[in-house]
Amino acid sequence: MAVRFTEEVPPCALQPAVPSDDGIPSDHAAVSAKANAVAKEPLELEAGSAPANVAALEPLDFEAGSAPAPKQLSQSPSFLQSLKSSVMATAQSQKAVDAIIKRVGAVPSSWRNRTTAIQEPEAYTHSSVIVREVTENPERFTAAEQKSARFMQRAWSTGIVSSRTAADAIYAPGANPYAADQLGIMMLRGFRMKSFALIIVQAICTLIVGIGVDKAVGRTHVGYYVLGGLTALLVVLLAVVAALRHRVPWNYILEAAFTLVAGTLLGCLSEPLIDAQEMCCDGLDRVEKPQLYAMGFYSFGLVILGISSILGSRRRVMKCTHLSFIAITLTMIAFIVSWRITQFCPGVWLALMMIIVALCIVWVGIECDRLATKLNPDEYMLPVILVWADLLVVTLVFTIAILAVLAASGSGGDIDGPSCSGCYCDCGHFWVYDWGNGKNSRNQNRTEQTAASQVLGAQQV
Repeated sequence: MAVRFTEEVPPCALQPAVPSDDGIPSDHAAVSAKANAVAKEPLELEAGSAPANVAALEPLDFEAGSAPAPKQLSQSPSFLQSLKSSVMATAQSQKAVDAIIKRVGAVPSSWRNRTTAIQEPEAYTHSSVIVREVTENPERFTAAEQKSARFMQRAWSTGIVSSRTAADAIYAPGANPYAADQLGIMMLRGFRMKSFALIIVQAICTLIVGIGVDKAVGRTHVGYYVLGGLTALLVVLLAVVAALRHRVPWNYILEAAFTLVAGTLLGCLSEPLIDAQEMCCDGLDRVEKPQLYAMGFYSFGLVILGISSILGSRRRVMKCTHLSFIAITLTMIAFIVSWRITQFCPGVWLALMMIIVALCIVWVGIECDRLATKLNPDEYMLPVILVWADLLVVTLVFTIAILAVLAASGSGGDIDGPSCSGCYCDCGHFWVYDWGNGKNSRNQNRTEQTAASQVLGAQQV
């Protein structure tokens, strides 16, 4: 049976019957009245006869005065037809609307309250459509959302950003009727399940590859050119995956290649970070690989966030932003307990790793909530890409901050702290990761000269 697409919604169609626990109106009389109200032609009934335009519908078997069973009512074409006829949609979007209704099993409740026609899914990737949706419905969107939409529209019209970028930057829940959060709790839960499953599996695989590369490399310093090349390759692969995320199987092949490169880079960072700890903090009993611990606890936090994000009733689930703080709390407890047992890094390094991991986890929660208002349920790979992009940015920012602090405290300064007493940091030079242990002869000579000058200065004093 074809869906009727109307240009105007009748008043009664904007007031759907109150759904039961199964999402189905419990009053069949209200449903029948609604179906009759939205019909373009009045029904003329004679005693003992059925109307001509509903003669082919499947009958509902229920006794007088009783409501039909929810399952039977949900399978009734008359029930679905009465709800479909309250949906305003353009002719081009008919197939997309039918596909969503068939997939969800019912008309999404958010669609029955819309005051503008639903367009095809591709239309909501353009900023002009999103902006018109926001500005023409001030009762559905806040002033801040409308201001943001107009700002991004001006940025697009002046050529600063593309139309797709402007549409992605506009945060206006409800503007895209095909977004995961607009299609019901089950669709939202499925979107989260697929996104977090891919993120968690990739994080764990990256950790496994990193541990394997660390075992293979050992105490060999691969060199800064190799580390820089791997970092550049990682960024390029991330951009390519973002561009081809809709092309199967290339998206998965490139995602696997990205995982291998990320794991390789993670394993090759062991020796530079060990040298940095030995250089900055004397008297350490043991020196471990802090990046492997950080990645392990980051994966642990993602598992907690992913599992908790799909828990809930059929009517509601918690926001990932709120759940991220629960995941952070449990992750930080595991971090501290593990550090108290193993002392795998200096206290200052532990604090930095905890800050980085906490920021990454909370940002994953924020991004998942925001993307659920923009992306279709099948676009679950984009959250994975953005999560890795954010992780790289946060790590890069903290790396630059650490190098800046070390450089500022360099030139022969002594640093006394609770976790790094009597440390000497000659970090004003670029050889911060290679304290005389590398193969670079110039670096070896430089560090030997520095140590000799320190001894000579101490003797003169």
